Amino acid sequence: EVRCTPRYNGGYGGSGGRNVAPVWTFNPQTSNCEQVMTHRQCDPSRNCFPTLEDCESNCDTGSLKLE
Repeated sequence: EVRCTPRYNGGYGGSGGRNVAPVWTFNPQTSNCEQVMTHRQCDPSRNCFPTLEDCESNCDTGSLKLE
């Protein structure tokens, strides 16, 4: 199940930034998809998407903004 909250904060890779890859997460406070870094496989059930397009197509950036 895809989830668009809470915002995925990424993680830390090995020394010197090894094993770190850019991914995308939906930020419900800004209603935008944002790039973060992660060291593990990206899982949409954790609000983590491999591409900006995946994030935007799963999380409606026009209607999910929090009041």
